[in-house]
Amino acid sequence: ISDFIKAMEAYETQGKVIWATLTEKYDTWFLTHTNNDSFIKQCADMNIGFEVIDISPMVTIFPNPSNEFVQIRFPYEYKNASYEFIDLSGKVKSSGTLINNIISTNSLNSGFYFLRLNVDGNVAVKKVMVQH
Repeated sequence: ISDFIKAMEAYETQGKVIWATLTEKYDTWFLTHTNNDSFIKQCADMNIGFEVIDISPMVTIFPNPSNEFVQIRFPYEYKNASYEFIDLSGKVKSSGTLINNIISTNSLNSGFYFLRLNVDGNVAVKKVMVQH
């Protein structure tokens, strides 16, 4: 948990993450609303959306340069992760589902690639050099 909290510090300084208890949130809300307003809203009344979070700073890959595989390290557990190796011209050269946080690079030619990870709807992009 402490690794996750440290990784979120960059988002906190950008104002994208605000840590507060429910009581603190209620107190803040109460200061800006009248007694006739309701603190509780029905889900159907809410406009709920989300933005994709760039988790690149939280993801580590090694070895780089890679010979046979790259291993991915995340600061948290995830449910679903997929990957794409994209060459410098923008073509997807390899893709699949991440299993055991290891991706083979044997099918790739030596060169530079972008590794794009989709982790539970969030995205990370890392530069990888493949050297056979």
